[in-house]
Amino acid sequence: MAIPYEHRGDGFKFEDFSSTAPKKKTKPTPEDEELAAGLSPQQSMDVFVPETPSERILAETIVPDERVVRGISGGVKKLQSSQWATLFDEVEKKNNLPKGSLLAISAIESNGNPNAVSWAGAAGLMQFMPGTARGEKLTVSVDDKVFKDAIRRDLKPEAAYNLARKASGGIDERLDPVKSIEAAGVHFANLVKTSDGDLYQALMKYNWGPGNVYRWNKDTSKTMPPETRGYIGKWSAAMKILGEMQSGSSSAAP
Repeated sequence: MAIPYEHRGDGFKFEDFSSTAPKKKTKPTPEDEELAAGLSPQQSMDVFVPETPSERILAETIVPDERVVRGISGGVKKLQSSQWATLFDEVEKKNNLPKGSLLAISAIESNGNPNAVSWAGAAGLMQFMPGTARGEKLTVSVDDKVFKDAIRRDLKPEAAYNLARKASGGIDERLDPVKSIEAAGVHFANLVKTSDGDLYQALMKYNWGPGNVYRWNKDTSKTMPPETRGYIGKWSAAMKILGEMQSGSSSAAP
């Protein structure tokens, strides 16, 4: 999450956004829909297979290119082989979330780095913003003003974060992987609930914020920011990779 709940998007398969000039939208092909939905014919049914998102969401979804997918794959594999893999599974079950959904979020949020810090001040495996983390009862003693001032002075996020943390006591449970994953399970489950079970709306809220998504739903002329367009595509790619890993493990078993 960043600004609040942001991430930068990459590439777009349906149309080119390199120009600011308006362009005619192209109807997604079945292959586009499959990738955007995270589907794979070989995917194990033990892994949640999302239904295709709504036509409006699909039309705005940025499908990640091969370079981005390779990066996502690295994050997924890192987390799948980490000490937290079992916890992700347990928290997903506890909160009635799709199998792999939280791990996929972590892969695209932090690439499996529990100490990751973004330019916007999001931190930890699940990249909680300070306010969101506090809302989920995590202790975050980081001076937001000090962090923003340091970023304006062109300090790198890690250096700005260390200054902000030192200035206000130094406690930040966002960097505790266990507490962060557990809090993210509750947070994402609530987003799914307030989205009437629509997983893609919940993902948009996790990235862009509930208020922005509410306004997007009310105003059909409003479009998602590039980051949120990319977020859905990246998460779908992560889910597809998880499915392929699960399928490979199952086929290798005696």
